[in-house]
Amino acid sequence: MALGLLGYGLYARGPRTVGLPILGLYACLGFGGLLHYTRAPLAHHSAMMNLTIWTEAVTGALLLAKVAWIARRRLGVDGA
Repeated sequence: MALGLLGYGLYARGPRTVGLPILGLYACLGFGGLLHYTRAPLAHHSAMMNLTIWTEAVTGALLLAKVAWIARRRLGVDGA
């Protein structure tokens, strides 16, 4: 969480070119929750455990997509 707050703080008030990659790194950490499935398969976790694991992964993916969208817009890439 501290990394996310640092990235957001730098993006919002400091050098955006430093804050945005930190936010991207923080978003990638959301995929770490999927490592639970290396210890036990999906069926061995409770429904609530699976919900929180997948919620963490999906929100990480959404944040990463938003960071990529902002970075692309800031770089002036038109998508053509």
